Amino acid sequence: MGAEIGATTSVFPFNKRMADYLNATNRSSIANYSQHFSENLKADQDAHYDQLIEIDLDKLEPHLNGPFTPDLATPISQFKDALK
Repeated sequence: MGAEIGATTSVFPFNKRMADYLNATNRSSIANYSQHFSENLKADQDAHYDQLIEIDLDKLEPHLNGPFTPDLATPISQFKDALK
Protein backbone atom coordinates (compact mmCIF):
# COMPACT_ATOMS: atom_id res chain seq x y z
CA MET A 1 0.00 0.00 0.00
CA GLY A 2 3.02 2.24 -0.31
CA ALA A 3 1.76 3.99 -3.43
CA GLU A 4 -1.43 5.03 -1.65
CA ILE A 5 0.59 6.95 0.95
CA GLY A 6 3.00 8.57 -1.50
CA ALA A 7 5.85 6.07 -1.70
CA THR A 8 7.49 5.87 -5.10
CA THR A 9 9.23 2.56 -4.42
CA SER A 10 9.46 -0.20 -1.84
CA VAL A 11 12.31 -2.68 -1.55
CA PHE A 12 12.17 -5.92 0.40
CA PRO A 13 15.15 -8.29 0.62
CA PHE A 14 14.58 -11.73 -0.86
CA ASN A 15 14.48 -14.53 1.70
CA LYS A 16 13.10 -18.04 2.19
CA ARG A 17 9.69 -16.78 3.30
CA MET A 18 9.36 -14.81 0.09
CA ALA A 19 10.28 -17.91 -1.92
CA ASP A 20 7.70 -19.92 0.05
CA TYR A 21 5.05 -17.30 -0.76
CA LEU A 22 5.92 -17.31 -4.45
CA ASN A 23 5.74 -21.11 -4.52
CA ALA A 24 2.39 -21.10 -2.70
CA THR A 25 0.94 -18.62 -5.19
CA ASN A 26 1.88 -20.63 -8.28
CA ARG A 27 4.96 -18.55 -9.10
CA SER A 28 7.60 -21.21 -8.56
CA SER A 29 9.53 -20.19 -11.66
CA ILE A 30 10.03 -16.70 -10.18
CA ALA A 31 11.02 -18.19 -6.81
CA ASN A 32 13.56 -20.52 -8.42
CA TYR A 33 15.02 -17.76 -10.58
CA SER A 34 15.24 -15.40 -7.61
CA GLN A 35 16.99 -17.98 -5.46
CA HIS A 36 19.83 -18.09 -7.99
CA PHE A 37 20.37 -14.35 -7.48
CA SER A 38 19.42 -14.11 -3.79
CA GLU A 39 22.82 -12.67 -2.82
CA ASN A 40 22.09 -9.71 -5.10
CA LEU A 41 18.56 -9.23 -3.77
CA LYS A 42 19.51 -7.94 -0.33
CA ALA A 43 21.40 -5.01 1.12
CA ASP A 44 25.18 -4.92 0.92
CA GLN A 45 26.93 -5.78 4.21
CA ASP A 46 28.41 -2.29 4.45
CA ALA A 47 25.24 -0.46 3.39
CA HIS A 48 24.63 2.83 5.21
CA TYR A 49 21.19 4.25 5.86
CA ASP A 50 20.04 7.73 6.86
CA GLN A 51 17.83 6.23 9.53
CA LEU A 52 17.14 2.78 10.92
CA ILE A 53 13.63 2.20 12.26
CA GLU A 54 12.89 -0.98 14.19
CA ILE A 55 9.26 -1.96 14.78
CA ASP A 56 8.17 -4.59 17.28
CA LEU A 57 5.41 -6.23 15.25
CA ASP A 58 4.08 -7.97 18.37
CA LYS A 59 3.06 -4.56 19.72
CA LEU A 60 1.12 -3.45 16.63
CA GLU A 61 -2.65 -3.74 16.64
CA PRO A 62 -4.30 -4.92 13.43
CA HIS A 63 -6.30 -2.25 11.59
CA LEU A 64 -8.97 -2.30 8.93
CA ASN A 65 -8.41 0.28 6.21
CA GLY A 66 -10.88 2.09 4.03
CA PRO A 67 -13.21 2.52 2.50
CA PHE A 68 -11.50 3.92 -0.58
CA THR A 69 -8.23 4.99 1.06
CA PRO A 70 -5.77 3.52 3.59
CA ASP A 71 -5.79 6.87 5.40
CA LEU A 72 -9.09 5.79 6.96
CA ALA A 73 -7.62 3.19 9.31
CA THR A 74 -9.54 1.82 12.29
CA PRO A 75 -7.92 -0.32 14.98
CA ILE A 76 -9.68 -3.67 15.40
CA SER A 77 -10.40 -2.84 19.05
CA GLN A 78 -12.40 0.23 17.94
CA PHE A 79 -14.06 -1.22 14.85
CA LYS A 80 -17.30 -2.21 16.59
CA ASP A 81 -17.77 1.37 17.83
CA ALA A 82 -16.94 2.78 14.39
CA LEU A 83 -19.84 0.82 12.88
CA LYS A 84 -22.41 2.30 15.25
